[in-house]
Amino acid sequence: MSDTRKYIWYGILAVLALAAAVKYFLPVGEAPVPEQTLAVREVVVYVAGAVAEQSLLHLSPDARLADALAQVELLPEADLSLLNPAQPLKDGQKIIVPFRPPPAEPAAESAAEPGETGSPAGSAGLSGPSGPGAAGGDERININTATAEELTALPGVGPAIAGRIVQYREENGSFSLSEDLMNVSGIGPKTYAKLEAQITVGW
Repeated sequence: MSDTRKYIWYGILAVLALAAAVKYFLPVGEAPVPEQTLAVREVVVYVAGAVAEQSLLHLSPDARLADALAQVELLPEADLSLLNPAQPLKDGQKIIVPFRPPPAEPAAESAAEPGETGSPAGSAGLSGPSGPGAAGGDERININTATAEELTALPGVGPAIAGRIVQYREENGSFSLSEDLMNVSGIGPKTYAKLEAQITVGW
């Protein structure tokens, strides 16, 4: 009977020793560490604004803003002076490339300001041939179908603003009303008053 008990105790000690060895050589809690290391391999950012095409970019975790800008086509009127190319990027970040304000248009609008009373009708009267009588039957420019080059024929619309009109149309769809043109950056009430009689949405 004593030998049986001795064997039982030997068996229990062997099981405890085996459990201790398993716990020592295979510690629980260290397995997830490689998964955490593998998870951070890239950052994904979204670039919009003054670019030819809005893009979703996959970059390395240590990427900077300059790396993202190098992978998109910037428009000529993009203003990079407002951005910091050394800025580190974060996963899920949205980058808006700002537009450069047109240099000639503010001076043109300020020169016409003394003769304006804030009334669109008064502004149209100062435009002479650009008034309603000169628009003719179908001579107005359809802002939903006109090319950027055709839009530059409108008063106060240079290449930069013409490009913004086309980009706005591509991103938001056709203009429902001609007044919606004032949603385009660089076109305020004064500029719109000058070209109101010369445009149509084609409906």
